[in-house]
Amino acid sequence: MQMARRQGYKNLIVESNNKLLIDMVTRSCKFNGNTPILVRPIQYLSKLQWHFVSKHTRHEGNVYADWLPSFSLYKSSNDIRILRIPPEELQNLFFMTYPGLSCLGVLV
Repeated sequence: MQMARRQGYKNLIVESNNKLLIDMVTRSCKFNGNTPILVRPIQYLSKLQWHFVSKHTRHEGNVYADWLPSFSLYKSSNDIRILRIPPEELQNLFFMTYPGLSCLGVLV
């Protein structure tokens, strides 16, 4: 989220297969004590002046997120990379899921 903010993105959709995390970030989960330390910065970033949506997605249905870690294993660098155009293999996976589309314009 910090990287997206620094890059100047004004709209951000964050999906996670961790429903409890999404509930913590959106404050629909009540805490018996302090907010977990890793949740606080996410809550802070979500309140900044941009369009932020956090959504729960089922792990079984998130084939794109499952594909990305295996893709990163084949890269020799530990650097963070911004993929402005999804790799061809991911595009193929997307087009197999949505065969009627002819153009892919998403940030991965």
